[in-house]
Amino acid sequence: MPWTPKRSTQPGARRLLDLRRDQPGSAGRDALHPRGRSLCDAAGQKNRAGRKLARQCRPGRFAPQRRRLRHRRPLPSLRPLDRSFLQSLEQKDAATPVALSVSGLWIERHAEDFRWLRREKAEGRLAISFVNHSYHHPYRPGLSDGQNFLLVPGLDRQSEILDVERLLIANGETPSVFFRFPGLISDRAWMDILKADHLIPLGSDAWLALLQEARPGAIVLIHANGNEPFGLSRFRSLQKTKTLPRPFRPINQAP
Repeated sequence: MPWTPKRSTQPGARRLLDLRRDQPGSAGRDALHPRGRSLCDAAGQKNRAGRKLARQCRPGRFAPQRRRLRHRRPLPSLRPLDRSFLQSLEQKDAATPVALSVSGLWIERHAEDFRWLRREKAEGRLAISFVNHSYHHPYRPGLSDGQNFLLVPGLDRQSEILDVERLLIANGETPSVFFRFPGLISDRAWMDILKADHLIPLGSDAWLALLQEARPGAIVLIHANGNEPFGLSRFRSLQKTKTLPRPFRPINQAP
């Protein structure tokens, strides 16, 4: 049975994609897409990023199929944390609030980076909220989003949540109440699990690598794990031109 996307109405997850089965006899799509800008729309912009996307674009290609963007790589990352980027956010007078979505495998494979983050937090430079990003962060190139990320068959969904919480607690940190779906892809069963576990799904309305605009009050999504240099480049450009809304606020103050 085909699938169609529906925007979640959960707080703080305006851009989170939620899957629903089509009604019998209705048309559907095998690949998910948002009710918003496609890559072809973005490619029409007269800037460097738009010209890059134009070379990759054809009608019907949509933004959530991120594996088709050349600057994207499979997740979770094996590359080191971009510490210099996080340091560029630090201020002299107060800790900078950041929400870091971490997977269990990332914590285990990047123990020194994780210890560095904890030091930055303990010494008052970064006010970090650690967001659960699933334990494995599965991703299989070539599969549609409806069979990918946390929707891969046979996944132990409860363990994907609890194993990350155990890791954070074992390393002296307190898990936040937020959970961010890999790829921002979920289904109704996942939403029910989060509700039962008293967790809040965290979305984003300003994924910079997908050319979304950061407006006041937006949840800005970038990756400092080495997988998304284009997003970091956009962030720096917005900072340089002072068009990025400031000040940054803790994630629990998101509208």
